[in-house]
Amino acid sequence: RRVHGVVRLVAHQYVMDVKRVRKDLRKEKLSLASHLKSIWEDFLFVDEVQRSMKLPLIANLRCGLWYHSKFSATCYFKSTDGHTNKYNFPLSRLNLHLVDLLSTHSAVVIIDSARKGKAIPDSFTKTIPIWACVLNRAFAQVKGIPEDPSMNRRFVHNNRLYCSDYKQPNPNGESTQNLEASITTLESSSTSTESQEQRSHISSDSWDLSLHTHPFIPLSEHSKITEMIPSFVSRLFPSHIDEITTVSAKITKPLRPMWITQNSHAIWNILPDFSELPFHPIFCVSVSSVEQRVCEDGTSYIQGAGDDEENWACGLTPAQFWEHSTQLLSIHDNEELIESVREITASYHIDISTAKEVELGDLGEFGGFGLNITVGPDVLCEKSDFISRFDAVLACGAPMGQEFVQNQGIGYLSLGVVEHKRLAGSLYRQLSIALEFANKFDQKKLFVCCQDGATLSVCVCAALLLGKWEKSGIGITKTVIRKAIGVVSMRHVQARVGRRLVIELNKFFLGLHSESKN
Repeated sequence: RRVHGVVRLVAHQYVMDVKRVRKDLRKEKLSLASHLKSIWEDFLFVDEVQRSMKLPLIANLRCGLWYHSKFSATCYFKSTDGHTNKYNFPLSRLNLHLVDLLSTHSAVVIIDSARKGKAIPDSFTKTIPIWACVLNRAFAQVKGIPEDPSMNRRFVHNNRLYCSDYKQPNPNGESTQNLEASITTLESSSTSTESQEQRSHISSDSWDLSLHTHPFIPLSEHSKITEMIPSFVSRLFPSHIDEITTVSAKITKPLRPMWITQNSHAIWNILPDFSELPFHPIFCVSVSSVEQRVCEDGTSYIQGAGDDEENWACGLTPAQFWEHSTQLLSIHDNEELIESVREITASYHIDISTAKEVELGDLGEFGGFGLNITVGPDVLCEKSDFISRFDAVLACGAPMGQEFVQNQGIGYLSLGVVEHKRLAGSLYRQLSIALEFANKFDQKKLFVCCQDGATLSVCVCAALLLGKWEKSGIGITKTVIRKAIGVVSMRHVQARVGRRLVIELNKFFLGLHSESKN
């Protein structure tokens, strides 16, 4: 019995040692060094695509920002809006600024990555296709282009024929001929007689209204999403008819997504003239490799290394990484790397020269009479030449530069809102104070800020606009709230108003706030 006890003790110790080793190996594999080296290797692929295609490079927030140092713009397409049976067309993320780029350059390249288990993120396979289809149908209605069922069927057929050009996916769901099929389709669209006739027909009488999902999306799921498109279009029009009308005048062709991965074997010199195509290609580049391998320096390669930065980046931002990339990539010891990152991030808390504001300007044309607002990160409150331009500062988060601002005779209010899931509800409790403060500075310049200048501050600006609408007699509904967010987001393309913040606006304007008035 004593021998058996010793054996069990030894066996238990052995199991614990194995678990400890596995934990250490996993920790090493997911280290900061592995993330940064993996991002660098993915950057080389993105840079090749950029140099070859010579199109505007767009980062899909937040992950996409890590994969290149120079982007023309950013966009915000969430994978959750394309999750199975949870399809959504969020009015707070219309990304209409991409249409301006498409009207100028005919095509764009959007950068994002997928984590282990997927070759392409849902934001590319379904979210962007839904977005493009909804806008195409909305533009067609504004332009008065009638729906031609035969043309629509032809495009659906061609889309599936285009899909058949792909080889069967490997176990990771990846195609080995992804881009060749795209190029073949592009060439045939721009050179064949039938396509030229089709293009002429589209521009004058019809429009591509079909949904173009990724080829590996099952037909059953494709059909289910297609059935939901009309409801998304109907939601878009009541609240955003003005914006859609303005944007639709800038383009004469529909939008269409296409996909590129590291397994796409491109022959770049056969790319057609994108301006000659019957549609605007939106190239969705999933930058990470699905292969399990190591980086050149021996560190473990991480697929989708730029995702969930709060779990590994130690406070480092993409802009800081690219500014110090040579230094950081030369460090092989992970502890030394973490220390260097801490020094860099600490210096950025003092250096505010890189912070930028977004001028929403006079919102009178949207019914926000008396509102002249600028939005930005709260570190700008410590910049004297900047802050002196304003009559008041509305800080949404923790107080920053309060004494400095008040010493200049500028009005100041800190809402003290903490943006955290566990502290939901902290914003709507402060919105009445924010509205009262803004009313004191009517017809004057107001700076609204939060830590990143793109989340809480944007939500508060929407609340101020809603307050004006409510005073003018407009009934506040969920649709009206979404319109207000859309108005602000149109002028602030990096705005990110998540579902939780929208719920807090709904709760304030449709719940407790309404009851207090009655």
